[in-house]
Amino acid sequence: SDVYKRQLQDNEPYVRSEAVRALGEIGDNKSVTQLRLALNDKDSWVRERAAYALGKMKATEAKDDLLKALKDVDPNVIAGAARALGEIKVQEAAELLVNLLNHTNARVRRDASYALGGLKAANAVEALIIALEDNDSKVRAEAVRALSEIGDPRAIEPLEKLKQDNDPWVRSQAEWALRNIRGQ
Repeated sequence: SDVYKRQLQDNEPYVRSEAVRALGEIGDNKSVTQLRLALNDKDSWVRERAAYALGKMKATEAKDDLLKALKDVDPNVIAGAARALGEIKVQEAAELLVNLLNHTNARVRRDASYALGGLKAANAVEALIIALEDNDSKVRAEAVRALSEIGDPRAIEPLEKLKQDNDPWVRSQAEWALRNIRGQ
């Protein structure tokens, strides 16, 4: 992993992003400091990969850095940070993640839904129910999964409507979520 840590200083963004990816795959907690620093890299691809790597490593000490990354200019970095906060189970991120359900970028909305499900954020149920009507089927499917994780019966009626969705994946996810919420 020392080789990858040195590569984080490389001039080429591709080399730095591959080093971040590799450090995340290795999962050595000694790399967390370097990955946290990579969240401030000038290249958005490096920042995005750093966020995903920190989430994969469940690096709770990166919480504040990831919360800050939710304000990045690049939507892919925001999405990576949102997903990571869900992986790490940062409960205090829930309100910020709910706000991201209104982001213009579908990937951000999808990963915010993912994170809210991971947090089992009961305060997000109403916003996730609204997300069931998103134009993007991947966002709808992730909102379904999040509602299933949370398990709030308020989601039953809106999920019933999704059994008629035009996307087969959303339909099957809705049926699975309904069985899960109903305890079947």
